[in-house]
Amino acid sequence: EQWLYPAKLAEFWAGQWVAFGLLLMPPLVLMLIRPATWRHEAYRLLAWASLPLFLLVSVQALVREANPNWASPAMIGFAILVTGTLWAQRRRWLMIGVAFNLLLLSVLYHYHAIAAGLGIELDRGSSPYQKRLGWRELGYGVGQWLEAHPEARLLSHKRDLLAYVGYYAGPWPPRVASWNPSGRVNSQYDLS
Repeated sequence: EQWLYPAKLAEFWAGQWVAFGLLLMPPLVLMLIRPATWRHEAYRLLAWASLPLFLLVSVQALVREANPNWASPAMIGFAILVTGTLWAQRRRWLMIGVAFNLLLLSVLYHYHAIAAGLGIELDRGSSPYQKRLGWRELGYGVGQWLEAHPEARLLSHKRDLLAYVGYYAGPWPPRVASWNPSGRVNSQYDLS
């Protein structure tokens, strides 16, 4: 049995890089390895406020799996550290990094509209959102069925299926149940 998953850790770190900003992550890494950062009291506080959670979730990614959003609270201190430092020392780099992030976010948010405007027909290979599409429609259909059968529950052994369909099926809290014959707790759904 495999105990460590370096590819999962690399995938998690890549997700952090993209989420934090392609141009803003390199300055953050440089700040964290630079001794001057650790000598400055405010910078040290921000780093120590964020680093433990980031490292904890990195270990989770190495030994099993971790979603990129699990380290989101750690990014708060990191963002203040990078923004404050770059504002004082490399203001132009900060502005370019923020502008690039906003441009990338706008393109990703309007991806389908941009593709349609350019006459590009999206399919499984060309849509980065392929795994995320259709949940609303499926959840609505399941929600109607659950409404007609008030004692019924959505049952699955997959956490993501329960989360997506349960969210869109409404009403909140979702009427879902985790199929877990082993009794091993792998998610909040197994726990509750």
